[in-house]
Amino acid sequence: QEWREAFKAAFRREPKIFLDKACIDQSAIEQSLPCLPVFLAGCNSFLALKGPSYLGRIWCVVELYVFLEMGGAPSSITL
Repeated sequence: QEWREAFKAAFRREPKIFLDKACIDQSAIEQSLPCLPVFLAGCNSFLALKGPSYLGRIWCVVELYVFLEMGGAPSSITL
């Protein structure tokens, strides 16, 4: 909520988000994976709600890598 409120105060609109769990079919990841660069290219920032194992999971690291490769700035990543 705090992040959302700060976003609304700065941009005077609700944030638009890509939620990988909802946008990537978890039962058919292989079919959805080619869409990941398209999804992340449309993102201005990357917010990861993470636990202690986040950076140890390859899928999470791949998402960060693709975000950066698609033009995302390291300063736009919030972990």
